[in-house]
Amino acid sequence: MKMMRLTNYRLCTYGMALCLAVSTALSNTALAAGEKPEGYTARLFVLPIEDTPLSRGITLYKEGKYEDALEQLQKAVAANPNDALTNLWLGLALEGNKKPYEAMAAWRKCYGNSKWEPIADYLKALSWWKLGNTNDAINYLNDALVNLKDSKPVDFKPAKEAMQQVKAGQAVPPLSQWADLSTLTAPQVEEQTTVPVKNNPTKGTTDRPAKTDNKNTSTNTNTTNNDKKEVEAASVLPGATPKAGKWLAVVSNGYKGDKLTFTVSADGKRVENVEFIGNWRSRSSRTEVLINLDPPNPFGVSKGNFSAVQRVEKSRMWWEFIGRFTTATSAEGSYRCAFAGGEYDTYKLKWTAKYVGSN
Repeated sequence: MKMMRLTNYRLCTYGMALCLAVSTALSNTALAAGEKPEGYTARLFVLPIEDTPLSRGITLYKEGKYEDALEQLQKAVAANPNDALTNLWLGLALEGNKKPYEAMAAWRKCYGNSKWEPIADYLKALSWWKLGNTNDAINYLNDALVNLKDSKPVDFKPAKEAMQQVKAGQAVPPLSQWADLSTLTAPQVEEQTTVPVKNNPTKGTTDRPAKTDNKNTSTNTNTTNNDKKEVEAASVLPGATPKAGKWLAVVSNGYKGDKLTFTVSADGKRVENVEFIGNWRSRSSRTEVLINLDPPNPFGVSKGNFSAVQRVEKSRMWWEFIGRFTTATSAEGSYRCAFAGGEYDTYKLKWTAKYVGSN
């Protein structure tokens, strides 16, 4: 019986693929005959032939079978635990099974990945919105609108639209629409342009290949795995050579009294001993002051800038520290840290710093 069901499934899959191929061929014929306006773009969706836990999970999720989808996607993550795309779909299935905090932990694994992080922030925003916490939803939508490499604004339309809806007091979209709204696409789904758009290439913020950075601006240790796709130091605006010694940074968008301290090495090439002294927010929106949760490694300084992501997998910690020395005695930037897979989060903090003395 099991073999029969599997055979039927494969026959159905091949049949659907054949139908789509025929349909696309007919569409191309119509295009050639001039039945569509110039610049029309047709999309050919090629169904995945390979039957994997990931492909099965995505199919089940789209059918609204969230419990079955979760079972398959958990298998997919077990085989590839750090794959960002798999964790995005796992988070959606967890959300469908009324496990929002587990879903957020899955989406957090996409942090540091320039291709998928905006979608992860967007999905986390929808989850907080669904829970009724609109402040956190707005925070994550703001994160989705910032490029993790240089902190410059990005045009991520889903986040902009959601921001307007949240502020207008509208209801969160149904879960069945989240994948499409976030522009998340399934693996092995290819998009083929049959008629190019003249002088107006199609732009897809999530379909561009993720950029890989060869520059490593922080030092590895046996207990730390710095993200392979680090945020490289901004080179558009070269900074100043900083004075060696102690620095104090004041946070402008956190809680009263939040601050950062760090030191600059004698050669001016490293930011060391980074310490955040301030408030963290938990999943239940409580505010707590935590200690001894600071990045273990230095951050390399290049042309007056530093910017990198560090991770400690064992404790599920993640840091992003970005800064630019505007003068020899002043600096500005942002800081974010999450602990226990998102149980506690500082959110993205903006800071300005000044030199306060030698070591």
